[in-house]
Order: sequence, then C-alpha cells, then structure tokens
Amino acid sequence: MALVKNAMSERSHATAAVPYFAPTEIGVLPPSMQEAELRNAEEIAYGNRVRAGVHAALASAAASLRVCEALMKDLSQMEYPERLRESQRCANEAQSSARLAEHSAAILEGRELPKVDAKTEIRKLTAAVYERFGQLTRKNP
Repeated sequence: MALVKNAMSERSHATAAVPYFAPTEIGVLPPSMQEAELRNAEEIAYGNRVRAGVHAALASAAASLRVCEALMKDLSQMEYPERLRESQRCANEAQSSARLAEHSAAILEGRELPKVDAKTEIRKLTAAVYERFGQLTRKNP
C-alpha cells in the first residue's frame, strides 16, 4: 500500500491534462507545419491519456489494497452486525475500485477524455504562445 501511495504522490503533479493550443488558422500554414501541428496535438492527447490513465489505475489499486487490508484484519472481536457493516463498506470500496479501473481503461482507449485543469491551461497558454511566436510583447502601463 505504501508503494502505491508513494507512486501516487510522486505523480500528483502530472495528473492534470496539458492543453493543446492549435494555431487559429492552421490551413494557412505550410503543409510541413500543418503535419507537425497534427503530430503535436496527437502526442499531447496521448500523453494526457497516459497520465490520467496511470492516475486512475493507481487510485484503483489503492482502493483495492484498502479492501484487502480491511478484509485481512481479525474481525472476530466485533459483533455480527458490525462485521456486516464492515463487509458492506468493503464491498462499496471494491465497487469504487472497479469503477476507477473502468475509468482508467476508458481513458486509455479514448472513450473518455482526461479532465483539463483550468489553472494549467492558463499557465500553459503563455508557454505555448512563447513557443510559437517567440518573445511575448508586453504593454507598458
């Protein structure tokens, strides 16, 4: 469990999708630049799917491990109704784990899109503009 938690915390910075800012008029670009833009968009989309898929798979693994840990505890000291409640809680967490695993598969297959973080979009916009057009012009007050 500690390994999964560690992996999740190490990757927490890489969970947000990286936005792709396409040129406004891609049709006026030379064919080689159009092709490069399409490859760039595909690579960014692939990277976003992998990042989100890894995060969802790790979350699913963590939930599954929590269920296993709970089920391996000695519950003999509990009253029967308490054991039933704990069993139901484990069942609910196992269902959550299955949903997370399905979400991971859907993202990796492209059936679902990774969520985009608005803060990341704003931060990346400046970098994307600079990368495309060079130094940013700033208006003097």
